[in-house]
Amino acid sequence: MINEDVCIRIATLVNTSLQQSIISEIMEPAKVIHIYKAKSKQEFSKYCPIPLLSNISKITEKDIHKRIYPLLKKHHIHYNQPVWF
Repeated sequence: MINEDVCIRIATLVNTSLQQSIISEIMEPAKVIHIYKAKSKQEFSKYCPIPLLSNISKITEKDIHKRIYPLLKKHHIHYNQPVWF
């Protein structure tokens, strides 16, 4: 189980980042690796990109989702399917 002091520090970090619109260096962009899916290894489309995120990034992403998703749903601007870029 996570220590209460650690939870408070993480919550403070996330809240401060959101209030100041600053992304901490701890939450740097994901490193992406490509995992081979099937058939020809020469075709780029046969690889699946997998983002490697820090634990702080994962926690922040979940927190932001919990805060924003209810608002999006309330105003009917949410999507049920994932969006791929």
